[in-house]
Amino acid sequence: MDVSVIVPAYNEMEFIESCCESIKKGLASFNLEFEVVVVDNGSTDNTGEIVKNILSVDYIKIDRVSISEARNIGAKKSSGKYLAFIDADVVICEEWANALAVLVEDESDSPIITGFQYFVRQESTWIEKYWFSGMKSSHINGGNLIVSRSAFDILGGFNVDLKTGEDVDLCDRAKHSKLIAFRPDCRFRSIHLGYPRTVRQFFKREAWHGEGDYSSFAYFLKSKIALMAFAYASIEILIICLLLAGSYALAILFFFIFLSINFVVTMARFRGRPIKAIAVNSILNYIYFSARFFSFFKSVFR
Repeated sequence: MDVSVIVPAYNEMEFIESCCESIKKGLASFNLEFEVVVVDNGSTDNTGEIVKNILSVDYIKIDRVSISEARNIGAKKSSGKYLAFIDADVVICEEWANALAVLVEDESDSPIITGFQYFVRQESTWIEKYWFSGMKSSHINGGNLIVSRSAFDILGGFNVDLKTGEDVDLCDRAKHSKLIAFRPDCRFRSIHLGYPRTVRQFFKREAWHGEGDYSSFAYFLKSKIALMAFAYASIEILIICLLLAGSYALAILFFFIFLSINFVVTMARFRGRPIKAIAVNSILNYIYFSARFFSFFKSVFR
């Protein structure tokens, strides 16, 4: 078996069929032996029934576990020399299938991790357009990640102790391994259909994503995002304390310092984007770090 495409799914009835069909259609055009394995991670909607009616897709039903463990189970149950992890709310493009065929032909089974960050759909909301379409990343999204089985075995799979951030962790370990090639490739083009389309959804998503940063004190110290979230919160608390103490001039001063810091951070994250995009993203950047700080309480009191 050349490729095993592993699709973890939890309550993804809206997108799972589009995801599976895009994979089958894309790979069918190439001389590849492949399988599509959907790991139903304890869904309570009709995800399972939909998958069972899709031809040539293997279906595995498991009790609810972390996304890391669901992906590892899919890898264990599959037999491909390459493992392609695709999230259930992602569809692949024609270029993706072609890039995979080239990879299989050129690399044999060399230890490698590749893939790329998601693209947004054409009918995108303002959040998708400004935030997600311009986001640069130092890692490969776990929902569009291709890894040779040899590399996956060397790394020991995804870290099951992490609720989120498992893709960042896997990529970091690969980068520090002298045995594995870490090679993001924009030809692995995929469209993320499940990006948040409202501010509320955006906050909820980022609060969930941030929980992995608080899995341990060591992970917290390693996470620049978590540290920055606490820095943001500390300045906000200071401003509130100054207001309560009647030090309005100092409060206003620190408020403008806070705005300046947020703007500079936004410019650094979205370097090269138009000023309008920077202005919009500065608002989303504040919401982002607020959500990541809220992740701490979710992690502690869950």
